[in-house]
Amino acid sequence: MRRLSLESAVSLAQVVSAFVMVFTLLYAVSEWKRTVDYTTQDLENYLGQRFLEMDLLLAESDKLADIVLRAGSGPKNLTPPERARFLAYENIFYNTWNALYDARESGLIGPRQFGLWEEFFTAEAARRPKFGWTDNIHQYTPPFIEYLNSRVKWQ
Repeated sequence: MRRLSLESAVSLAQVVSAFVMVFTLLYAVSEWKRTVDYTTQDLENYLGQRFLEMDLLLAESDKLADIVLRAGSGPKNLTPPERARFLAYENIFYNTWNALYDARESGLIGPRQFGLWEEFFTAEAARRPKFGWTDNIHQYTPPFIEYLNSRVKWQ
């Protein structure tokens, strides 16, 4: 029976260590990718929930639905309390878009998913009364304001 010399045993241990390290790195990379995928999915679920929230607010309140319809003709058609309610409702939309923008800036959503959502937000904002944005603008950061203003062409 042949015995391993100390030098051979050390070499074998180094080879095994190298394989374990490669395996550990591959595992870490796969876990990181899975975490990013979950984060993107969580973000998209959040965005969907916010729009569902907006839809439910309209469906459950004839008064709010009437305010939103009249706001489309301009802010002069609303009383001060109605205007405040409309601006709060619109702020949900812009706040949600801001969350998407921040997620892109921090790398939590990929370009493809961001592009799809951006297309939706841009088209949706263009159909909304502009004063819903301009009267809420003070709540947002200059980079987001610049970004949004460069994307939306109000009708």
